[in-house]
Amino acid sequence: MKKLLYITFLFLFITISAQRPSQRPSQSAAANPVDSVVENIIDEVNNRSQLENLAHELFDVIGPRLVGTPQMKNAHDWAVNKYTNWGINSYLHQWGVWRGWERGITHIDMLEPRLRTLNGRQLAWSPSTSKKGITADVTKVPEINSKEDFDEWLKTIKGKFVLVSQNQITGRPDYQWEEYATPESFEKMKEDRDEISEKWYANFRKTGYGYRDINKAFEDAGAVGLISSYWSRAFGANKVFSARTEKIPNVDLPEVCFIGRSNVGKSSLINSITKNKKLAKISKTPGRTQSINLYEIKKIINVIDLPGYGYAKVSKLTRDRLIILIESYLNLRTNLKMTYLLIDCKVGLKNSDIDFLDFLRSSNSFFSVILTKIDKCSKKLIEKQAFSLNTLLKQYGSKYRNIFLSSSKKNLGILDIQKDIYNLSKKV
Repeated sequence: MKKLLYITFLFLFITISAQRPSQRPSQSAAANPVDSVVENIIDEVNNRSQLENLAHELFDVIGPRLVGTPQMKNAHDWAVNKYTNWGINSYLHQWGVWRGWERGITHIDMLEPRLRTLNGRQLAWSPSTSKKGITADVTKVPEINSKEDFDEWLKTIKGKFVLVSQNQITGRPDYQWEEYATPESFEKMKEDRDEISEKWYANFRKTGYGYRDINKAFEDAGAVGLISSYWSRAFGANKVFSARTEKIPNVDLPEVCFIGRSNVGKSSLINSITKNKKLAKISKTPGRTQSINLYEIKKIINVIDLPGYGYAKVSKLTRDRLIILIESYLNLRTNLKMTYLLIDCKVGLKNSDIDFLDFLRSSNSFFSVILTKIDKCSKKLIEKQAFSLNTLLKQYGSKYRNIFLSSSKKNLGILDIQKDIYNLSKKV
């Protein structure tokens, strides 16, 4: 949202500036309309730019705009109000529902072997400490040979902080090593770093846990806190993600999404898969889903209901907005494991389906196809549709994974889809 608004602002600002007539055009500018436009732009930037004021309001007054925080909502409202004041129609479009959070004060002191205040920050959706704080020893996972070794070690961490990230042998980015170190020492550092990384991940795999559930194991064993560092290999740049513990919402679960032409039976299929008839709203009017709906299933995976496409009885503005919404989601969701494209078996492939398949091929998502409403089709038609799809989808390479035959009404093929989603939820 913020990126789209910012890009739109720049576009509108430049367009308005370019069309503003110059009050005192030079002779050369009058002779050359292009020069006149350029001069107007330069004059606008130098004498009437609001960039500094806008940056102050957004960055200094509203401050950091982390996902799910009140400041993010404040920034959205600020952007809409600005556009409204400028006479530009704008609105906020809801993209799913997430639990909110707000970071408090973080203060960390190292007491041994010497007293020092450390730089650190609370992860997103992390629980807070009591007002008295926590004082405890620090430990880390030792080298182990098996899951049994790890489970035995877990018994020793009650009441302690656990270091959960790989140790980094340097705090300098590679470009500084290239500039100031000898080639030999730079190569030696990279070799040592790779070796440490390989050993760390090998040891991690022996625990029997994945990165999505190991923090829960620490918490269940009685650890009082987890200390992590996800370095971006740049000065002072650490990635900050959500904490992965049971006491706080884990919004970074793996996801699968469902999409198809309007009236393809998407809501009915989601309700059948989740065994909840009231989860996704079923409407007799096609095109009702016009937002991204998220359903958390047993705290192990998110099922995403995307808006349908190909429905003619909506405005062009609405269609364009939904296309941007869908494409942004599919390209930007790093935890998306599978896109399930639904095709009505009786209707078969339409041009809009093929267009969407072509988009999926260029996106970051793997996809499978689900033929719906097979209870309304003859066996011959089902076989024909499946064969035609298989033939077509072979050209989509490794992005395409499988075809499922389903009927929500008769509960046909639902178990196969459930198994596929369950297996995806276990992949790290």
